[in-house]
Order: sequence, then structure tokens, then C-alpha cells
Amino acid sequence: MSEDEKTPEWVEKLGEAIASTIEFQGPAYIEWYYSKAEDNEWGVDLIEFYPALIEIEEAGPLDGELVFVRVNSFDILAAQNALDEVDAVMFGFEPGGQPNVTLEGRYKGQEVIVDVYFEPASYEEDETE
Repeated sequence: MSEDEKTPEWVEKLGEAIASTIEFQGPAYIEWYYSKAEDNEWGVDLIEFYPALIEIEEAGPLDGELVFVRVNSFDILAAQNALDEVDAVMFGFEPGGQPNVTLEGRYKGQEVIVDVYFEPASYEEDETE
């Protein structure tokens, strides 16, 4: 991977700060994706957070099934405090009905949009198939 393709350090730090504001109902992982302003429809640096799909590893009929752990809470105030400036906070629904929270603002001099989703990205796609 070239130096230009690496995730900037400020994105890593903001990603960790936002991820720490999300609490799950059990052991879980958070996935997040970063896209540069020129690589997304917003025209602003974008970080998206999703609960990760995990594989059930136990003997029985559910072995190998992909599931996700539901979000128990999301500390919106703490997420806002992770940013240097907050211009907008929005709660909405995606076309498939998935709720999300969007924060728009600045972090370390960068204009940024943070989207937090409560279902995995691929889960929504699976529902429509």
C-alpha cells in the first residue's frame, strides 16, 4: 500500500474516539470505513461506523451463521465532544429503514461527516435480497 493510500492519523484517532461511544448488548466489534472528500457523494471526508458481522462458532444448527450484536447505547454527546466543532447532528433513517446518526463538523482542521449505523452494512443488503 502506498503512503497516499494509508488512512490519515487524524482519522484513526477520531475513529477510535467515536467507536468508544458505542456500547453493545454483548461482546462485539465495530467496523468503520473512511472515504476522502473526492471519493464520496458528500464532497467531505466521511467516516461510517457499523456493528461488525460475527460468525457463530458453536456446535449445532447455527454454527457458521453470520449475526451482529445490537447496539445498547450510543453516547451522542461524547461523540460530539470528540469533534473540535459540531455544525449539525441529525437522526434519520436510510431507505431500508435502518436508523443512523450523522454528525457534521471539524476535527484537527478537517471538515468531516461521521455516520453511525445500528446494523451492519451488509445486513441491510441481505434483507433486500
